[in-house]
Amino acid sequence: MGEFIAILAVVLPVLAIVGGLVAERRLRARPHRNALGRSAVRVDEYGTQIHMLAESLRRSVELVRAGSVEEEARAALADAEERLGRADELLGERDRLADARARTTWRTRPEELERAARRWEELEHDAAGLLDGLRDAEERCSRVLAASASLGDGDREAVRLAEQGRSAAEEARARGYSVDGEASVLATAHHRLEDVRRLASEGRPMAAREALTGLTTELTDVLSALRTIADRESRSRRRLSALAGAGQENGDRRTAAVAAVEELTAGYAAALSEGLQARLEEGVRSAAEVAEQVQDAQAGLEERDVQRAEAALDAAEEAHRRAGEEYGAADSRLEEVRELSASVPGRRLQTLILVTELAERAASDKGSEHLSPALQTLRARVEALDVEGDRPDWLRLQAGLDEAEELAASLSDAAEAAVGAARKARAEIDRLEGALRRSEEERASAQDFVRRELGKVPPAARTGGKRTDDALGRALERLRYLEAAAERHSIAVHTAVFNHRAAAAAARDYAAAMWAAGRLDEAAQIAEEARNRYAGSVGQEAVADLRVVLSLIDAERAATRE
Repeated sequence: MGEFIAILAVVLPVLAIVGGLVAERRLRARPHRNALGRSAVRVDEYGTQIHMLAESLRRSVELVRAGSVEEEARAALADAEERLGRADELLGERDRLADARARTTWRTRPEELERAARRWEELEHDAAGLLDGLRDAEERCSRVLAASASLGDGDREAVRLAEQGRSAAEEARARGYSVDGEASVLATAHHRLEDVRRLASEGRPMAAREALTGLTTELTDVLSALRTIADRESRSRRRLSALAGAGQENGDRRTAAVAAVEELTAGYAAALSEGLQARLEEGVRSAAEVAEQVQDAQAGLEERDVQRAEAALDAAEEAHRRAGEEYGAADSRLEEVRELSASVPGRRLQTLILVTELAERAASDKGSEHLSPALQTLRARVEALDVEGDRPDWLRLQAGLDEAEELAASLSDAAEAAVGAARKARAEIDRLEGALRRSEEERASAQDFVRRELGKVPPAARTGGKRTDDALGRALERLRYLEAAAERHSIAVHTAVFNHRAAAAAARDYAAAMWAAGRLDEAAQIAEEARNRYAGSVGQEAVADLRVVLSLIDAERAATRE
């Protein structure tokens, strides 16, 4: 019995260790097994779709090659065969990974499972991309096959439309209309259909489909135009009536434009009328085109050639629109110049007052003095904008004021930012100077303490080679450190403007001075506040010395408690 207990005493710990190792391995392997399982399920789903699409695409590729010439087949198939090869490789890789997954056991190391899960995830990503590529290739092949299958129906539809169009054309002629323009498409429809059939017989279904679609669209438009020819004639007559007064209107426009150009030339700067004479001439040409096209539209309607009348009316309306734009340019320019001549002088005065105030404020406020010269220069530029001279160029003056106001706004924002920064820096300097004064007071207090302590020690003890008592030694050490720290603190205060790193150094020296004077709580508070204040603006490296001071304080507190 004793031997059995001894064996159990040896075996049980071993079993516990082995069981713990197995459990630990399984826990480490569980996330990888779960990830592997999820990826495997998705890869199987993708694999099923890839297999079905690949089989369909293979059949489509064979049909496209059989029914199309090499040129169209190459454009349709593109990289279809390459994608089919990649599909076979991916399905083979899936089978290999599935076999490897089936051979995994609880002994499989977590590292191997992690690598396997990563390969399954990569395969999942590749499968998703390949699936999209196979769909694109199948869609291209489907378009080619659909074009081949629909050519017969399209051919019959084109023949039907051509026959209906000829019947409608004959009916329109019988009613007295001239339909030679509309019938031109009908006259060539037979030859174009022959070209479509030739392309189809040559194995060019896409080219045949494109030609057939164009022909069908034109025949549909012609048939619609012939069936509504009476309505088109009525609309054309109404449009022609609307243009009856175009000649008089353009004449009035030209008279107003000439008067505007003359006023601008005589009363304002030459630059304000620049280019207007050319636009006036272009308006004259457009007005002449209006008259010419109106006559052509009248002739077309008299001959009952509706298509000719519509084309002439389209051109006449476009020329009438251009004439209005060209003639109206002079009137618009004159109106704008008149408005500017009334508004620019007052606007210039307001801008000058604004820039002057900004310049004076920048010169007087601390922190924005460097912007004063720029504002003075801007003020001089505004003053140089002469609004009282002979024939001012109001457009140039307006552009100058726009630029000056934009610069003034930018300089105003910069001045406000500079003044705000200077105020913050001044407040920080005042705080540091106050800290320096308190540091000097503490140093004086420490010096008094040392003198008092030295008075308690016999002269022999002070001049001997041995250390004095611990309190006196600590006081002397602190006094030397305080004097050096106060000196550094004084220098840092004067260099701390816009320099948070220097401010952090000054706070460090002040905290060190308080530590040297034996005021540990105040020293710790100063160091912690400075560390929190400056760590975000100058980084952790700049406050490393503050952390050293805090460590010294903590060490002394611990020694005091002991």
